[in-house]
Amino acid sequence: MSTYAGTGVAGSSGDSGLAIDAEINNPYGIATDSEGNVYFADQGSYSIRKIDYNSKIITTVVNSDESGNSMIINDLSIHDDIIYFLGSVAGTMKLMSFNLLDFDLTNLTTLSNDYFGICAKNDSIFLSTNTNHSINLFKISTGNLSLLAGTPGTSGGMDGTLNSSLFNAPAGMAVDQNGNIVIAEFHGGSIRLLNLTSNTVSTL
Repeated sequence: MSTYAGTGVAGSSGDSGLAIDAEINNPYGIATDSEGNVYFADQGSYSIRKIDYNSKIITTVVNSDESGNSMIINDLSIHDDIIYFLGSVAGTMKLMSFNLLDFDLTNLTTLSNDYFGICAKNDSIFLSTNTNHSINLFKISTGNLSLLAGTPGTSGGMDGTLNSSLFNAPAGMAVDQNGNIVIAEFHGGSIRLLNLTSNTVSTL
């Protein structure tokens, strides 16, 4: 185990220098693109920052929405070199995206502040609601947001079918090599697997 970025001092300085010499403030979500570059949500600095795979130089790539408002970035995910992220702006939560080549921001939809974790796969963006104990699905092509798993407002650790399962503050998520969703529970103290082939939830 070694330190990849950050001095251990909370802050936002160090852009355009080595990541190991930079200040970072409450990093949360993290993802890599096809070239191995690392992107992470720097919550305390209201930004998404990038660490170049080859040079190990750190830069800030997003620090405001389309209107110039600063954002608290909750989580991010990269799929097909498009980055999707949750940005909290002026009391609302926005699901946003940008292409890694041109960084043009796109606001996909406005959400409640319940949403905490995100991962993306093909036309689907999966969103965890930390306080509502459920997993939602956003379809990029249609803009439709729907409940996928869990019972909104009810916490627990029950495995089973998607609509009978219970989660306890689901947070960070990732897509595994089989296309299923792995979910870390903030209060449940466990890792859950959402199998999109059998439409079931199990505890890993």
